[in-house]
Amino acid sequence: MTGISKLVSASGLLLATTTQLYNRGAAVEGAASSPLNGGSYTPTTDVDYIVGLSELIAAISNETSIIDGQARYQQVTPGGISLESITLDTTTTDTTDTNNPDTTVNPDNYLDDRTNPLYSIYMYALWRSHFGSGNGASVNPPPNTQSRDEMKFLDETVDNYGHTIIADEFEKTSGYNPRLTAETIRVTNMWMGTVQSLYDAAELCAEAVKGEGAG
Repeated sequence: MTGISKLVSASGLLLATTTQLYNRGAAVEGAASSPLNGGSYTPTTDVDYIVGLSELIAAISNETSIIDGQARYQQVTPGGISLESITLDTTTTDTTDTNNPDTTVNPDNYLDDRTNPLYSIYMYALWRSHFGSGNGASVNPPPNTQSRDEMKFLDETVDNYGHTIIADEFEKTSGYNPRLTAETIRVTNMWMGTVQSLYDAAELCAEAVKGEGAG
């Protein structure tokens, strides 16, 4: 059973709904309505950890202490995820992608450029930007000769661009602005996390349809 979360930002406040994907149409305790698509998934009301992330952003916006703001940014919700972990790749080694031996993937990274093309676009744009290590690189062949680990934004791994931007917000020399930092978290980490969740949901629904066809 795999839980897929959908997050929506409206009027500066995050609203959330979740869907629960089921194997073999199993019933789920607490389901909010009848199963859809022949039992492939059922809407639920389990949104506590999403609400928790939204509340942490609101708390950061009112937190004048940098240390306390960073603590809330790193605080893990009951769902096992923090605002920081959405865009921070915390593992030290990558593994080979079995579907593409020429690339490596990080199994602990919440954002996945294999299923989320928008994440790939953002990474490429920032890598090619004035603050990226790909600034001035040729758009045309031959292809980029930098390895994935060498592709940087603000001297950090481009995969973690969201966390890099937010870390700079906490540490910028012009002074810490809690409201600006909270909004930065909202429009980088939370928004891209929303996009990732939607792509993941679509991917799992597609797999469920394939499974039905195979049966």
